[in-house]
Order: sequence, then structure tokens, then C-alpha cells
Amino acid sequence: MLAVPIEFPAVGADAFLAPHAERVRIIRHNADGTALISRQRPGASGNTSVPFGSLHGDEAGAIGIKPKADRRRARRNRAARK
Repeated sequence: MLAVPIEFPAVGADAFLAPHAERVRIIRHNADGTALISRQRPGASGNTSVPFGSLHGDEAGAIGIKPKADRRRARRNRAARK
């Protein structure tokens, strides 16, 4: 069977649950704005519904880390202050 990557936010895609960036899999989009997810942990069933806004496509987004400005922009800002 072929393994085809599924992009976030499609059903079957991996996502990261805020605020601790726990890796989960999206099972279903619910009509009330939540998503049924499967937590990938051993033990009992990890299926639960969470608000869709708490799911992110990358770990940095789930934790709340903002991407750093590129070096050119930072250099340009420093030069403008002088």
C-alpha cells in the first residue's frame, strides 16, 4: 500500500495540539467547529473532540513560537535606528 502524505487540516492528517504540541491525528471535522482527534499514546482510547482552533500544522504554531525575522530585515532595522 502506498503511503500518501496528507496535508493539514484534512481528515487523516497529523496535527499538533496546543499548548504542549502533542502529536494527534484528525479523524473527523464536526459541524460544531470541533474536530475528533486520536491521541497517539499507548493505553486506553485516546479519541476526543477538541476545538479546531487548538490544532496546528506545526509544533512551533502549537507552542506559540513566532518565526524569527530574517537576517536581512533585522540588519535593515538596526541600520535605520543608527
